[in-house]
Order: sequence, then structure tokens, then C-alpha cells
Amino acid sequence: RARADTAVGTQFTLGRRRQRAAMEDQIPKNKRYDRQLRIWGEHGQARLEACKVCLLHCGPTGAEAVKNLVLGGIQSFTLVDKAVVAPRDLGNNFMVEAADLGTSKAKAVAALLKELNSSVAGSFVDEAPEDIIANDPAFFKDFTVVVATQMASAPAAALDAICREHGVVLVVLRSYGLAGTVRLSLGEHAVIEAKPEESDFDLRLSHPWPALWDFAQSFDLPSLDDATFKHVPYVVLLLQAAHSWRGAEENGGTAPEGTKAQRAFKDQIRSAQRTHDEENFREAAGAARHVWKPLTVPSNVRDLLADPALESLTASSPDFWFKVAGLGAFLTESGGAMPLEGSIPDMTSTTEVYIALQRVYQDKAAADAEAVHGHVRAALRGAGRAEDSVSATEVRFFCKHAAHLRVLRWRTLAEEVAWKGGAGSELARQLADEDTQSCAALYVLLRAADAFEAMYDRLPGAPPTAAGPGSKMDANEVVVDVTRLKCIANGILAEIGVGSLGVLDDLTTEVVRSGGGELHAVASVVGGVGSQEIIKLVTRQFVPCGKTLVYNAIDSTTASIM
Repeated sequence: RARADTAVGTQFTLGRRRQRAAMEDQIPKNKRYDRQLRIWGEHGQARLEACKVCLLHCGPTGAEAVKNLVLGGIQSFTLVDKAVVAPRDLGNNFMVEAADLGTSKAKAVAALLKELNSSVAGSFVDEAPEDIIANDPAFFKDFTVVVATQMASAPAAALDAICREHGVVLVVLRSYGLAGTVRLSLGEHAVIEAKPEESDFDLRLSHPWPALWDFAQSFDLPSLDDATFKHVPYVVLLLQAAHSWRGAEENGGTAPEGTKAQRAFKDQIRSAQRTHDEENFREAAGAARHVWKPLTVPSNVRDLLADPALESLTASSPDFWFKVAGLGAFLTESGGAMPLEGSIPDMTSTTEVYIALQRVYQDKAAADAEAVHGHVRAALRGAGRAEDSVSATEVRFFCKHAAHLRVLRWRTLAEEVAWKGGAGSELARQLADEDTQSCAALYVLLRAADAFEAMYDRLPGAPPTAAGPGSKMDANEVVVDVTRLKCIANGILAEIGVGSLGVLDDLTTEVVRSGGGELHAVASVVGGVGSQEIIKLVTRQFVPCGKTLVYNAIDSTTASIM
């Protein structure tokens, strides 16, 4: 009854999707993708539309991930799976229908995915992914992203080596009962558009450049009429107030230092009001921190400037590192002042004055970017590359986002499997932390399940293949599997220097109880997070997850480990 109800619900949902897809085919692309264009822009969408995705195994986890990417407008997808649609697939995979029973799962899923977005090309291959990894590694070289789902550690490690050799992004997703993992793997990923949730404007009021100070001095505040006085930008009010403060003998020519002095400075601003309804003065008091805000180089930028990649730039080095080299030279020249970003916040002002102030900041940002570009050209010349191989437009874009630059590197899956590169010690720390212990323990148990499968040719809690579909294990067999899995897990803990864990008892029983099944509720979360991380990598926007993300659906918690 439940399976029949699910099938009816699936068909209804797919029918709605098909109707929507048919309607969206008539809509121009800029309107069809309007909401996502607002997030990652046309340049991000262009990268997404050039993305070619390969999915290995077409269960619900992979189908959910690729479904999101198809709706986003990738160029193409290729599904690889040797399995046929079985009755159990109707209960957890929205991308198959009852009419598909007994047919190729890859073909069935590809057909429904293509209906969601006619601008996306789709194909399928009826082969076991593990066979292609072993016998035809060149198959993967032309893809942008390979998504490996429900894959054991050993073949995933072999696939990782192949993808790294060809510069292909690998994303490993796994749903296992009430647990799931998301793991990205590539050599290096540079993020320019990090798009942090919160960031402060760089108004540079503590160190104004001549053009900004000239702009501020052009306002003779005492002679302004009341209407104009109310619309003086708070940047001007703060600069003039700071100049007056520094000029006072008792302040020694310095900016307000300490809570008492800073409070007195705000009081000085408020005392200059003519009436109590001047919003610009309230804004000035609220933004007074910019007057004593020091010039600093963000820690993430300092990390980049200390990166070994800068020490040996060659003609084949990525453009990103030449830009970082140019930034470093600019910082040395400017005394530690970052290139100005150039934008200003909304503030009470007339339109004409606001535009004029905006132009002052934009001109300074353009001048800083030009200076950085000069240093970039010098670095290119020193490495034997053409000076114009990195354009001024690229450098301006780089400087606009310079405060939030990131570079991420992932250890190989082979290193993780062998507990090399600090993987074991990191996991041990997570197991010792109460906040992450359960998720880290689930990761250990999933590794143990892989070892179990290698030893017994089945997953813990799953009946042997020879038993036939629909067969179940009796209670004694389940107890035996729990004991076996726990012994393997304790062996893994011993490898990384961790003693026994009480949390393993209940979790081991749960992992065996699930028998390796993919629950759609878990698969949709894992697939959704996986597709989100893929979009970050492909669009080169936002900061992707640099660790293994473990989803614990038992407690509805997640943790990033290793």
C-alpha cells in the first residue's frame, strides 16, 4: 500500500514538473533563470551552462543531485549505471516510474531528467562504474564534474587519482540509512567571489586619500542652509569631525583611542546637530568606528601571501597566483593598505552629492587596480609570460574582491583511506569532541561497512545476493553482523590511536539495521548539499566545504570532519 501510494505521488509530482518544464521552454533564458542570475550573475551562469556532469550510480542520492543541476541549466549530463529498475526503486527514487521496471535504470532516470530542462543534453551508459574506472579511465577526462554516489572507498580512491590527473572535479556522495556524507576532491580551488554573509565597507576614513579629503573640505557646514545641512553625507561629517578632533591639543593629533575617547567623539558629532531630526548625524554616530578603524590585511590574504605557490611562479602557474603576487607588491608599496573596493553604503544625501562621492571612491579603486595590474605585469614578465595575458579587467575584478580571497586544497582519497596527511589525527580530534563525536563515529562506521563488504561480499545487515530479492535476515544474523561491524570499527579506531567509544554501540546497531539502504529523505538532503557544493565549484563563487561533511539524520545534525 505504501509503495503504491508513493508511486502515485511520484507520478503526480513528475506530471507537475513536466508541465512546468514545458511552460519554461517558452520563456527566454534570462527570465527562466532569473532568481539564480541574481545570486551568481551572468558570468556564473555561463560557467554553469558550460558544465558537463557525469553521475556514477543512479540511485536517489545521485538523481537528486543531478536533478538540481539540470534545473540550474548545466550543459549536459551522462549517467553511468549497470542496474535495472527494481520494485524497491519505486519507493525511494522520484526519477523512475512503474513502467520502467526491469529496464535500464540509467536510461529511465536520464529520460525523466531531460524532461525537466530541454536545454540540457543527457545521455546514459549501461555499464558498472567500477568497471569503467578499472578498464577505461580516459572516459572521465572530458567531464567538468564527476559525481560518484554509493561507492566504496577503494574504487573512489582510484577514481580520485584519475580525476586529478585530468583536472576534473570529483564529488563523492553517500546515503546510508540515516547517515550521509559529502566529500569534494580536487587539487586546488581558488575563490575570488567568496560572497561572505557579512562584510564591512572599506570607507578608509582613518586614512583618507587627498581626493576624498578635498571632497569633504568642499562642504562649509556653518554656511549651509538647513535643508542642505540635513543631506550632507555622513562620510563628510565624520572626516571633518575627525580633523577637528585631531587638531585639538588635548588629543595629540591622534584618532579617538579607547572607549571613553570614542564615546566623546560620538558626543562631539551629536553636538553639531542643529535639530533632532537630522538622520545624517545619526548615521555618522553609528558609523563612527570607521574613523579609528586601522588599516589591516585580512588573515586569509596573509595566508595567501605566505603560500609556497608564490615562491616559484612559472609560465604555467595559474593566473590567480600572478594576481596574488601583484597584490603582495601593492601592499608593500602602500604600507599595508588593501586596494580599495570602491563601493559605499546607502546614506542620507542628495542624489547629485551621493553620485559625486561614489565617483571619488570608484576613481580611487580604479587607480589602485591599475597599480596592482602593473605589478601583475611585472610578475608575468619575470615568469616568462606575455604581460597582457592577464587583462586589466580581470585585475579590477580581483581587486574588488581581494579582501575575501581563498584557496582550498583537499587531501587525496587515497591519503584519507590510508590515514595519511594528518587524516587520522584530525578524525581522532573530532571523535574526542562532544559536539562532533556522533558524526565522526558514523564516518568510522561507514568506513567499517566498506571493509565489511570487502570481506563478506555484502553490506552489514543486507542478505547475500544469492538469497534473492525481498529476502530478509533473521535476528541472530543481525546480531552477528553487529558484532562483526563493531570489531572492524574498533580496529579502525585503533589505527588512529583512539580507544573504544560508547557511542558506537547504538550507532552500529542502526547502521546494520539500515542494511545500506538509501532513504529518500536522507538522499534528498545529501544530494541537495552535493549539488550546492558543485555549483560553488563550477561558478567559482562562495566557499565550498573543505572537509568531509557528515549528515546525521538520527539527531538532525551535521559536522565537517577531516
